[in-house]
Amino acid sequence: MEGALEEDDRPKRTSFLASLGGALRGAFGEAHRAPTCLIFLDVDGVLNSQESRQAADGSAQRIQTLCLAHDRSGVDHELLQHLLYVVRRTRAAIVLSSTWRLHDDKRKDLTTELEKLNIKVLGATPDLEQMGAGDRVDEIQSWLKEAKARGERFEHWIAIDDLDLLAMNEKMKPEHFVRTSDATGLTMALAEEAVAKLIFAGSTRRMAKSRAAHISKEKIRVIFLDVDGVLNRISNGFTALDEGLDSDAHCLDVDKVGVDRNLLGHLQHIVQKTEAVVVLSSSWWLEPLKKEGLHDLLERHGIRVIGHTPDFSKTCEGDRVDEIRDWLHQAAASSTMWVAEWVAIDDVDLLAMNSKLMPDHFVKTSRQQGLSQERAEEAVSKLSKISRSQST
Repeated sequence: MEGALEEDDRPKRTSFLASLGGALRGAFGEAHRAPTCLIFLDVDGVLNSQESRQAADGSAQRIQTLCLAHDRSGVDHELLQHLLYVVRRTRAAIVLSSTWRLHDDKRKDLTTELEKLNIKVLGATPDLEQMGAGDRVDEIQSWLKEAKARGERFEHWIAIDDLDLLAMNEKMKPEHFVRTSDATGLTMALAEEAVAKLIFAGSTRRMAKSRAAHISKEKIRVIFLDVDGVLNRISNGFTALDEGLDSDAHCLDVDKVGVDRNLLGHLQHIVQKTEAVVVLSSSWWLEPLKKEGLHDLLERHGIRVIGHTPDFSKTCEGDRVDEIRDWLHQAAASSTMWVAEWVAIDDVDLLAMNSKLMPDHFVKTSRQQGLSQERAEEAVSKLSKISRSQST
């Protein structure tokens, strides 16, 4: 079917669902088991980026004024979800290798944020650089040596850093390193690289094949979500974010980010019925304040956001349908993700916009009503219909 991923070309990919939500099990064991993998974690350029740091600096005061939940630890929520994906897939624990570990307030705030997500922090690497006794790679090696002396053994480990640790010190090997960019941080593609290195490093070929077979059975359902005309409607006004509310009693109310509570409930219904995750196709993700507030709101209501479509508007590479298709092709090319089912929910007529989109993958709302209960049931039906047709 044109507009969907072709059956023969659809690789067997893993699911974000294994990593998202406290009720879901880890891929290789229960959460209470001791970690067998380690991530030596940098922060700047990994859990935040140039863009997110600038957005936080420019909007912090306004966020506080609006009473929106805001991660004051300096961590980008979306990038944090990518780390959570790695941890849930591998049951890895964290050792801080960032310079943040040297600042008590930063270290405490970051540890709190990670532990809220049940990400275990075992400690931090020693500070050898200040003493002139070594660099970041030496600090990692020192921590591993001390752990071994304590009788602690870890099957696999990686370092995630925006610094080129391979060039810094030849003791660092490529199979133990995932390099990010300060411009973008820990992208989903790099998170997948981290998972692959933690899962397969040091495994026998037989074990690797066994784990790969386990992974290939998983799949995800995706909702490409517009906001205006879907989670709000003209009768509510689309300017609630800018206008705010007068009463302090409404702090953190959904209306604070321009979202209708009832319509949000309809989206929750779809997610509960289909276990779908959300990719933002709305222009909201282009505005840092709106994106931050919306992301936090959806997460607090059990709706997981795993990313957003690219922005082709500036480069004239295509329209919203092309942006969705590009995201799907990027997902198909990944090493762990299999998008088996998806729908786009939008108040714009995407079928008229681009013939590449087929009706089975689209639910059209109206600006006057938003995501009504009827349209929500249509989305559930189409996701289920796609699931049945792909399983035959």
